[in-house]
Amino acid sequence: MRLKFRLHFICVLLALAGTGLQPNRDSYAQDQETIVPELIISAQWHPQGNGLLISGRAGMEEWGLWVYDANLQPVRFFPNPSPVSASWSPDGTRFAMGRRIIAADTLELLLDFDANSGIGGWNADGSQVLAWVNETTLGFYDSTNGSLLRSLSVGTTIPDAVSWSPDSRFLLYVQPTGMIDVIDALTGNRLTTFPLEYQYPLGLNWSADSRYLAAGFIREAEPGEINILPDAASPTVASVLVWDAVTGSKIHQFDGLMAAPSIIRWNPQRSELSAGTGLGLIYVWDMNTGQQLDVLTTVGGLSTFDYSPFSGRLFIGTANTDSTRAGLLDSRRESLVEQESYYTQTIIRNVMEVLVPNPSMALLEQVEAACVPRSVDALLPTVDRITTAGSYIQAVEQNDAISPGCRADLLAVATALQASP
Repeated sequence: MRLKFRLHFICVLLALAGTGLQPNRDSYAQDQETIVPELIISAQWHPQGNGLLISGRAGMEEWGLWVYDANLQPVRFFPNPSPVSASWSPDGTRFAMGRRIIAADTLELLLDFDANSGIGGWNADGSQVLAWVNETTLGFYDSTNGSLLRSLSVGTTIPDAVSWSPDSRFLLYVQPTGMIDVIDALTGNRLTTFPLEYQYPLGLNWSADSRYLAAGFIREAEPGEINILPDAASPTVASVLVWDAVTGSKIHQFDGLMAAPSIIRWNPQRSELSAGTGLGLIYVWDMNTGQQLDVLTTVGGLSTFDYSPFSGRLFIGTANTDSTRAGLLDSRRESLVEQESYYTQTIIRNVMEVLVPNPSMALLEQVEAACVPRSVDALLPTVDRITTAGSYIQAVEQNDAISPGCRADLLAVATALQASP
């Protein structure tokens, strides 16, 4: 029997009103000081940055889901016998853990679905979730009562991966051959098939507006091509491709990566695309110009990363390892990271890292514009007076009208600017 739990789902994340996460001490599963991730397999910010869902492993066989607040303080650990999928509802009031839906404020179980897989995503308004009904049929379920609203056959060929677009209009199937099909989510009709130029797509991900798709690839090198992957059995190079999601036309191709790009993320506030590799490099490109903007190194073997919804912070999840970063990459990396422009805010047991990407006045203004109410913005010190960063930080800390996620981003960026030489 083909296991559907391994199928890849991209979750819908829309910037709608959310709630802060408050510790519910009476419902703790175990002592939060002793249960920490040693391996992170996925992480997802709350739609308003008010917390994080982290799926991973605490011990050799102790899998589970961690809920953290906006400041990366533990709220609850949910143990699970195996790796578990997790996703926020678009408004942040609920989250899915496997087949279950849990209230974000009370952490109480709301619903346990009778489905053949874990929940694979939410529609744009949070009223429906996607899961497998059986081996060949996808189901659209009511997220409040668990009833099956409608089903959709995937045909005789079972896709390896299924992804629901953020606007809920499309489904994406990755076939066992690596071919990518875009499907009308309402009718099930195939809209387009992407040409299979290279090998199997890695980390396939939608842009927030559902207009574009991006994925990593490895391919055979052309004669004379540089940046050959050092450990490949044959001359191989790594690339990232970006397509128009409806027409399938190629928009960008980024070559020359030093490892296979298995994690793809879109910046929620800027026209930027990032690709992460297991060796610990994160590449960043400008989607308007196609130019590479940055290459970031992490504290260990990269397993996931995610931008906060206001882009003031970047969460990085890794494997807990004592290996040094220098031992993970060959000497070619050094030429890429000399100008590294990220401020490290937090490192937790070498497995979680929070960075401020390219701290600047422009970033602080961007975060303010994205999340600070206008009535509050007028009360804050002007951001061009960085010599008064201390008073700005104090004003943000004391203003209760700023949401927890927004406050955490503002404080992180302001602190990074204050620490700048």
